[in-house]
Amino acid sequence: MTPAAGPRWPGRAVGLPDYIWDSRLRNYVSRATGRMVSRALLQDALGAVCDRGAETLAAIAQAGQAGTLTPRQFYEAMQREVRQLYNASAALGKGGWAQMTPSDWGTVGRALRDEYGRLANFAAGLADGTISEAQALARARLYADSAYRQYWRTWAPSNRAWATKKNAGLLWRMRRSVLPVWRSKPRAGNPSAACRNRATPTQAAAVRRTTGA
Repeated sequence: MTPAAGPRWPGRAVGLPDYIWDSRLRNYVSRATGRMVSRALLQDALGAVCDRGAETLAAIAQAGQAGTLTPRQFYEAMQREVRQLYNASAALGKGGWAQMTPSDWGTVGRALRDEYGRLANFAAGLADGTISEAQALARARLYADSAYRQYWRTWAPSNRAWATKKNAGLLWRMRRSVLPVWRSKPRAGNPSAACRNRATPTQAAAVRRTTGA
């Protein structure tokens, strides 16, 4: 029986129920082998979850633009999906639900409040007909990309072994470009190969230390 997501099974949120957090190693380990799980694997799994979330958000946006959903229904459905993606990304970056502190949840909450404000504007645009179907689909998918970046916002401050003041600052500056897509599957308009080509030598070295790529 697959365990539910929760404090002991943080990987369940991204389809990895067999991985648990080892507070001594400050890393995920496999229940079967006891070996540490590579960060690249976790990032790829989260990327797949966010990719599916992007398509769910796009479907909601399409229904909202077509009038199948009312603006209120559109807003509430988008809000639920965005919240789930943000929470899963943050918890995975921190080491699981049990590792999330009130401060961590506060950070996620502030990010979500900003997103909810943008969603309200999105809903208003659909209601008055100023947003086309193509615009709605593209805009909806951006929320999944933002949720993916929450992983890095949560992970960097908690990684004591790597996140020195200098490197943590570098991660923060890179959060919208290099790091979010370095290990993820190529996406239209933002492929991993192009991202690697844009990286400076300093950024590339930082990513390799972080992801093992």
